[in-house]
Amino acid sequence: MAEESVPRAESDTVTVLLVDDHPMFLDGLCGVFLPPDGFRVVGVATTGAEALALSVSAVPQVVVLDLGLPDTSGVEVTRRLLADRPDVRVLVLRPRPDSRPSRG
Repeated sequence: MAEESVPRAESDTVTVLLVDDHPMFLDGLCGVFLPPDGFRVVGVATTGAEALALSVSAVPQVVVLDLGLPDTSGVEVTRRLLADRPDVRVLVLRPRPDSRPSRG
């Protein structure tokens, strides 16, 4: 028997803030969190400062956060997020050591 798509109540939807400084990766993440799978992206940030501001204005339940942000470490962003919003859940993404372009 095929599953029918049942509309979710707003209260069943998990709100998500995505934070990464790579646009192509952010696009992919947005695709993962598309409705009707129970998620709603309420903001996208490319810096720690943007993430902290959006966490206040968009009030996400979950923040998907890259550790390697250009302006602030993901560890510091997580510390500040949890200090302001202890109810938020943070999923940390860590780049593989060989995934960043080398400079030389």
